[in-house]
Amino acid sequence: MKCPECMMDNANEARLCKYCNLHFATRTRSKPIGAGSVGNYFGFRQMVTPFWIQISHILGITLIVMVAAVAIAFPYLFATASVEDLWVRVGGILLLLVGNLIWRVLCEGAIVVFRMYSLLMSLDDRARWIGEMEAVHQYRR
Repeated sequence: MKCPECMMDNANEARLCKYCNLHFATRTRSKPIGAGSVGNYFGFRQMVTPFWIQISHILGITLIVMVAAVAIAFPYLFATASVEDLWVRVGGILLLLVGNLIWRVLCEGAIVVFRMYSLLMSLDDRARWIGEMEAVHQYRR
């Protein structure tokens, strides 16, 4: 059986291409051998930081909303004079509106950096695979 992706010959009963890991039934490629392994974790090819950024985003939003709500509802906790109560409430409203937006932008910026790294690694893997396929085709000629 010839693989429709890399055009290499496989056994007729094969479910998976032995050269490019394409599943013949689903036309999807399985992870390369060693993907998700401990070596990838310690080699910094598998990133765990985006998960923690998402958790800190949720915690940050919760904290911002709670502090803003307390500032709006109980301004005397933050101010000593009645004139300052209005400014504490205004600050709470601004924190509620602008604070969440700024926190979101900061977290998105960090996630974008890690997504770019992930995309570059997948391009590197794809280029390596193409190089291996070219070498196999050269060998077969």
